[in-house]
Amino acid sequence: KAFMKGVSTIHPKWLPSLCPTLTFSKPLPEPQSWYDVKRDEVRCYLSGVYGPLSFPLPPFEGYQPDKRERAKAFAEALMYGKVFSEWNDIKKDMVGTPALCRKQFPQPKVAGLLQSLIARDIDNAAA
Repeated sequence: KAFMKGVSTIHPKWLPSLCPTLTFSKPLPEPQSWYDVKRDEVRCYLSGVYGPLSFPLPPFEGYQPDKRERAKAFAEALMYGKVFSEWNDIKKDMVGTPALCRKQFPQPKVAGLLQSLIARDIDNAAA
């Protein structure tokens, strides 16, 4: 008769923070990464495998590792006024729309903002 002693069920979302044998994938393309105001960081969805047998895990929320994607998501949130409420007052005067931050080749003004954020490692309000 087989049995296991001292076993507890866990939620798959707990594994990323508890298990060193977890292997992360690249961030999933959909949904796009986003700026989380409460955590003051850019988040994304990742998938992963666990253990030596590579058990697949469902997608889970995590920190966006790609510097350029963090800058794009932060710039978009900045332009939408989600980071600083003062930006809501100047939103109507902006030439580009916040959605342009996600384009492969954004307009020159938006590209300038992105390049400045990337060069200065700015991807959150604390920076």
